[in-house]
Amino acid sequence: MHNADLRGGDHLCGVSRENVVVTAKISVIGIGLMAVLAGCGGSSSGPGGVLNVATRAGVIAACANVQTASTDRQAGDDASAVTALQAAVTALRKPPVDPSSSPVAASIDAKLAAGDTAGALAAGTSYCAAHGQ
Repeated sequence: MHNADLRGGDHLCGVSRENVVVTAKISVIGIGLMAVLAGCGGSSSGPGGVLNVATRAGVIAACANVQTASTDRQAGDDASAVTALQAAVTALRKPPVDPSSSPVAASIDAKLAAGDTAGALAAGTSYCAAHGQ
């Protein structure tokens, strides 16, 4: 870029030439990143798409809560285990929902309502194992 392109100096509308160049580079990087991401999923629901990433994040969050519940229960803190399992149910029900999440969320919820913390934990642990967590 020449100074003449910047209308008489190192500034264009109060922006330095260096900032204009940096902004242009960031724009090119952003466009390139969008192109790469489009090639890695294209649609919002296809393999690797936004919905699948969000669904996977929900499973990971739920399983982290199940692990916390397991640790709490082993430490003899059933009240905290129940709270962690309730958080797991919330994560499993948060849209977008993986179809296999709904039945386990209902099972954990029902077991907790019946006072069966061990059963709720077993259901959550089984689900997480099946989902690689």
